Amino acid sequence: MSKFFDYGDSGTNTSDETNIGGEERWFNIHGTDDSIGGIKLSFWLWGESEDKIRSLCKQKDIVDITKIIQKDPPFL
Repeated sequence: MSKFFDYGDSGTNTSDETNIGGEERWFNIHGTDDSIGGIKLSFWLWGESEDKIRSLCKQKDIVDITKIIQKDPPFL
């Protein structure tokens, strides 16, 4: 469905405003790691919010993040 018609009641909204109570969840991250020669990576992290995940990535030199998706990983 187009975002134009999404009224936020479908339960698929992943914005930080919907994370009431600081509940942790899985995030799939796609980015580039400058500390190992600019290799493109895709990996999973567990955290409270997208902002916290971005902060963790920045600490580990994961730059140029192309996407962060909040969803359940296939290994669970």
